[in-house]
Amino acid sequence: MENLFSVGVKKIVSAAASRGGRYGWCATTRIRWQLFCNFCDSNGIEKFEQITPEVLEMYANDRCSALSVATAQNYISSVNTVLKICNPGWVSCSPKNLVGRSRCSVRTKSLTFGAEQINCAIAELKNLGQEDGLCCFIFCSIWPTA
Repeated sequence: MENLFSVGVKKIVSAAASRGGRYGWCATTRIRWQLFCNFCDSNGIEKFEQITPEVLEMYANDRCSALSVATAQNYISSVNTVLKICNPGWVSCSPKNLVGRSRCSVRTKSLTFGAEQINCAIAELKNLGQEDGLCCFIFCSIWPTA
């Protein structure tokens, strides 16, 4: 029998593939799903049938309370997404209600950087000897997000 994590990851990868790749979404959702599965394991939850809105509320109260509002809501949203993919009958729980706090602002416009800003950041990372950060920065700067 497969565990919650492996079943969820297979579904995440399948959903990402059907949406045209979306590696970033897949990777982020996988990490968030792993955290939820760790919570489930520590609470004796082994099957999808055992996951209820109350379990998600416990997760929000236990693991997300120390996170920023936006991050906590994103974690809950990711879990809702995986649960919906794995169980089409899942009724999503409101991340805003589960977290119990509101964001003070939500970005409506993408962050964009000009060539000069990117070159300055690259130079600074090189000066600091941050080659790993440099590779990540360059990748994130040039990879299309839409």
